[in-house]
Amino acid sequence: MGNRRSSLFIFALAFAAGCQPAGTGPAAPPVAPPLAAAADVALAPPPPGEGVQLSVGPFDVAPGTEVQRNFFMKLPVDQDVMLSRVQVAYPTGSHHCNIFKSDTKNADDHVEDSFEAIDYEAYQMFTAAQTGNLDWKYPEGVGLKLAKRQQLLIQTHWVNAATQKTPGGKGVVKINFWFAKPETIKTPLGMAFIINKNLDIPPRTESAAKKIVDLTRQGYKQDAKILAMTGHFHSRGKTFDINRFDGDKIGDLIYRSDNWDEPPFKAFDTPIDLKAGQKLLYTTTFVNSSDLVIKFGPKVETQEHSNLFMYFTPGPADGKAIYDTAGLP
Repeated sequence: MGNRRSSLFIFALAFAAGCQPAGTGPAAPPVAPPLAAAADVALAPPPPGEGVQLSVGPFDVAPGTEVQRNFFMKLPVDQDVMLSRVQVAYPTGSHHCNIFKSDTKNADDHVEDSFEAIDYEAYQMFTAAQTGNLDWKYPEGVGLKLAKRQQLLIQTHWVNAATQKTPGGKGVVKINFWFAKPETIKTPLGMAFIINKNLDIPPRTESAAKKIVDLTRQGYKQDAKILAMTGHFHSRGKTFDINRFDGDKIGDLIYRSDNWDEPPFKAFDTPIDLKAGQKLLYTTTFVNSSDLVIKFGPKVETQEHSNLFMYFTPGPADGKAIYDTAGLP
C-alpha cells in the first residue's frame, strides 16, 4: 500500500499556559487550532515551564477496519531541550503509538495513512507505547536531546475489527514530553528496535520464532546498561521471552509477556549490564488456530509481528536509534 496524504488532517498541539522548559523562552504558537480533548482520554499537561503536551485526533476508525496514521509535526519549543520523561495516553482500540525524531527532515505538517515501513534512515524512534497509559521517567541523569522545532513523526495504529474494537469508532492520542535542566543530564538515552521477519506459522499449530539480539551487528561495540524493554506481537502470540544468550546456551530470563494487546513495559529498578558483544535471545510462541498460513506483516487481523523495543545507555554518539530490521535470525 503506497503512502497517501489524508484529505483530513487533524492534530492539535495542546499547551498549558506558558508551557515551555525553563530558560527556553516562549513556546512557538500551535500549527493548528487546538481540538477539544476527547472525553475518554485524560492526561493533564505538564505544569508551565516543565514540558509540552501534543495531541493527535480524534479521527475515524470505522467498524471492520484498521487505521495506521503518521502525523508529521514540529516540536513546539524554540530552544533545544532534554527529554527526561514521556507519558502517552489513548483509549481502547489502539495497537501502538511509536514516536520518531529526525535530524535531517523538514516536512510540512501533515498526516499520511500508510502501513508502509517508516524511513528508518531519516527517522529515529525514541518512544514505543503499547499500553493505554505509559508513564516513564528516565533514570536520574539520563536524557534525550530534542532540538528546537525538532521534526517529529507520531505513528498510531488502531483496530476496530475482529481482534480489537475501538469503542465509538474514534482514535485519539495525548503525549506529554517532560524536560530536565540540561546540566542534570549526564548520559544519553539509546533505543534499539529489533524485528524478526522470519515468521511462517502453519495452520492449526503452535510454533516458536527466535531472534538473536547482537548490537555489534549494527556497529554498537561498547558496554551498555539496559533500562527498559517491551515485546510486541499480534493476537496469535502466546508468549514473548527475552533471555541472556552466549551463542549456544540460553541463560536467565529477563522479560516475559503473555499479553498481545497490552504487553508489559518493564523498566528495571537496577539496569541490566550488557557487555560489549554479549547477546540476548528473544523467543515468540504463536498459536495459529486458523486454516491459513500466517506470515510477517503490519496488519493485526491477518499477519503477525515479533518485535523488541529496548532502551539503554549510553546511546550512540550520533543520537540515532539502533535498528535491526533485516530479518536475520
